[in-house]
Amino acid sequence: MKHRSVLAAYSIAAAIVLWGCGHAAVQRGSHLQQVPKEALSESTLADYVRVYHAMERNHPQRPALRQKLSRHWANHARQAMARKDYEGVVSAFQRMMSLYTPAEMNAKELDPSLDKVARYLVEQGGARGDESRVLAALMVLRLRGAEDGRSYETLVQWGRQAREMLPSRMEKLSRLIDLWEDHANLSPAPSVLAQLSRLHIERRNLALQMMEGPELPFALPEVLMRHRAQSLQPILLRAPLDVAAIYLKHGDVDSAIRQIRAMTSGKISTEARLLSLLEKARLRNEEGEATLYDLGEVYRRMRPDVALGICRMGQRRFEASPLFPLCLGRLAAAEQESLDAAVWYGEAIERAPADRRIYDEALAQLHELLERDLLDNHPSTARRLVARTEAILEARLRRWPKTRSPLGRHELQLLVGLLEMNLGNAKEAQRRLEASIAAKETPAALMQLGLLSERTGKAERAAELYARALKLIPAGSSAESAVKRAEILEHLGDALRKSGRQSLALGHYREALALWEKQGADLEGAAASLQHVRRGVLFDRLGQHPRAVEAFRNALLTAPDWKEPYATILSHLVVAVPDVELATEVFRKARRHLSLEPEWKVYFALWVATVASRAGQKAPEDAFGLLQEMASGRQWWGYLAKFGTGQLPYDRLVHAASETGQYTEAHFYEGIRLLSQGDRRGAEALFRRVLETHMVSFYEFAMAEELIYGTRGGKSALPTSAPLMQDLKRSTAP
Repeated sequence: MKHRSVLAAYSIAAAIVLWGCGHAAVQRGSHLQQVPKEALSESTLADYVRVYHAMERNHPQRPALRQKLSRHWANHARQAMARKDYEGVVSAFQRMMSLYTPAEMNAKELDPSLDKVARYLVEQGGARGDESRVLAALMVLRLRGAEDGRSYETLVQWGRQAREMLPSRMEKLSRLIDLWEDHANLSPAPSVLAQLSRLHIERRNLALQMMEGPELPFALPEVLMRHRAQSLQPILLRAPLDVAAIYLKHGDVDSAIRQIRAMTSGKISTEARLLSLLEKARLRNEEGEATLYDLGEVYRRMRPDVALGICRMGQRRFEASPLFPLCLGRLAAAEQESLDAAVWYGEAIERAPADRRIYDEALAQLHELLERDLLDNHPSTARRLVARTEAILEARLRRWPKTRSPLGRHELQLLVGLLEMNLGNAKEAQRRLEASIAAKETPAALMQLGLLSERTGKAERAAELYARALKLIPAGSSAESAVKRAEILEHLGDALRKSGRQSLALGHYREALALWEKQGADLEGAAASLQHVRRGVLFDRLGQHPRAVEAFRNALLTAPDWKEPYATILSHLVVAVPDVELATEVFRKARRHLSLEPEWKVYFALWVATVASRAGQKAPEDAFGLLQEMASGRQWWGYLAKFGTGQLPYDRLVHAASETGQYTEAHFYEGIRLLSQGDRRGAEALFRRVLETHMVSFYEFAMAEELIYGTRGGKSALPTSAPLMQDLKRSTAP
């Protein structure tokens, strides 16, 4: 059924109402082929790649840009080699090879920076038995003249011979096709594409022979004949699509036509229908535009990589059409390439500014991407994404002010506010959150503005905002509402506690706890784990630590594979009751149940060591051992681990920092070290430096704030005499 549904797209192609029909011609923006003025970096890489693939193949700047990109990824490959990251090298190699058309590979235009990468893959891939990648690397070395080709031919021959042992010729061909598909994806030399095409055709021909029936001394039962036909039909139907895909992936319609013409048997109708479509798609008129777009849409559903090649070609060929930027926007959105999606949707709108459907599709897609990935992007990338989304939204609201938009102004402003909070830009975050509330007052925006106010020393203002948010959620309306009210009540309690109104705070904590307790039976999985975590924090706020311990343990039992409960509990214990037994238990469970990223291993080890030191005890040996293990890392977390084991002084840790968040962490952990030595004033000074960064979304910021203000209504809560912690280095020594 899957193959039939794919092929059905051909029969309805003519009936599709194209968005581009009747649109006013728009001059193509030359910016698509303008090399970015900014230097090539991780934040501008997507711009460079997009411009490169938008360039005509004969563009005079294309070779120089290709070299720049190739050497950028070659540097990535070298770094991956240094850390013995084989898959990282493969990824860099694939990106380098994506810069070349098959014709350019044949012309031996490959950059010399590929040589070292290819040799590494031959050596390491050979040891792993990674046949397709070794083939691809040997092909590159052969084309570069670095190998005479005998090693390549030997491996090709071995691959065929190794599959001779398979039980059937059909299985042998299918396994070879899989191998050469991978080979072609990495090194699409014309000879590789031709061989892959021959294999597909050979398998198609074998399927035809088997459909007609083998010459046997006896007749097969009818039921077996029907079964054989059903199993072979998908191969016959897919073959022309697969052969065409080999060339369409590289925007080569002419080669696709030649191959389909050569394989047309007259026995399979889809071959003739596909050939007709390809011949129309080659035309540079309105019919060619529509057909090429339809072809891209067919492949977008089954082979996005092929659709990418088709739509890149289409946007170069049809300079005024919005269809191909629209296609590229959809493909980028599906791959979560947020900025690329925004750029291509913007280009489609520029080419068809009166088509509301493009605006709405763009905003719906970008809303989803912003909610999911905004905070994971590089800051400059995130801001550019926001700026492009905002431009699309405002243009849509100006044109159609009385119609509902898929993304509201208040929603976008809230997301931008969260971004700026995460980046430590308190003023801009406040402006955006206030704009969100002005557009539409929502509990979410009030909560975030309240949190920002609370974390920047405005506890009274925070309490007022939390109270407003609470009024927007009716009591007893639903379980979801009860959970939201519980979260707001806890925050309201925190704000009141920090403003010196302890008794009121305790009342709100009790109310929040009662709501969480009431929802217990209706929650499961991550939701249940969250409930237990919040119960645990509230029990500690209310001075009931034994019950908090029980709740925290239940949280980990409920969702043992979810990182957030572990992080919340450990960071809470840093500033709450210094329960070493519980912290150690949480730390060890995290190592047992989670596949932690390196930085989180370091944070967890530092936090459990801090809890132990607060209690006047040695940290668990495995925590110190983990820090020693991670101290060899060359990333920021490696420096933190080195600091945690006493191998790196504070001044050198600060020197290694390059981002505001890293300075935040450096100040915090040095403050913890000073506090362990009894230097209250020095610790407090560093914790205040943490607060000056305004990195309000960081655990270290929240912990520093709690250590300073958490219990005394705006006055320092740090001890005045006896040290809370021993020296981290001394207390964690094995």
